[in-house]
Amino acid sequence: MELDSFLTESKWQILKIIAKNPSSPVIISKIIKTSVAYVSQQLKILEAANIVTKKRTGAVDKGKPRSVYSISQDFVYLTILTKENPTKKKLTPNNHQKVTLNIWAIDNSDIHYYLEKLYWKLESHIKNINGIYLDSNHDKPKVIILSNNKKINDITKTFLKENNKIIDIEIMQDSKSNKIENNFYTIFESSNNSKLNMVTNNES
Repeated sequence: MELDSFLTESKWQILKIIAKNPSSPVIISKIIKTSVAYVSQQLKILEAANIVTKKRTGAVDKGKPRSVYSISQDFVYLTILTKENPTKKKLTPNNHQKVTLNIWAIDNSDIHYYLEKLYWKLESHIKNINGIYLDSNHDKPKVIILSNNKKINDITKTFLKENNKIIDIEIMQDSKSNKIENNFYTIFESSNNSKLNMVTNNES
């Protein structure tokens, strides 16, 4: 199946919503401003293609969703047009690949290399990090790392000595996670991070 032709704009809008937060057809229809019947039809097509899955909530009260839809699994559909390897490929990314793809999706390509370099310096301590975010609302992009681990602070200090003209870094304690804003771009987020459904990627 050629996903680039299958995933029309309407399907893509639906998928972006449920990728961030499992949702009911009613909620989705309100967000994209269309009928519940149309959303339900598109969801059935996506479910038949094993892209989304439906879960019954068990709710019986009026106004409560009886089912919600979520992404069946994370995947990446690559379209590569180079002289060496022109190809289209569907991949199931591991955690390292997800971080790399999140970095590559940032508009400012000048900082890609440095963000990747920073991540690989932090990678062996990733279990002690709850989130890595990018705040682009400054002249110099700022990376915010959510962690209580002292070693993370030492690593970033060394990194900044070598690359201090490119990006800034702020270490934020887990107890201050409520300061992570919705417009911060998510580079990495641990599965147990309570901010998981609150912080969204806006560069899509």
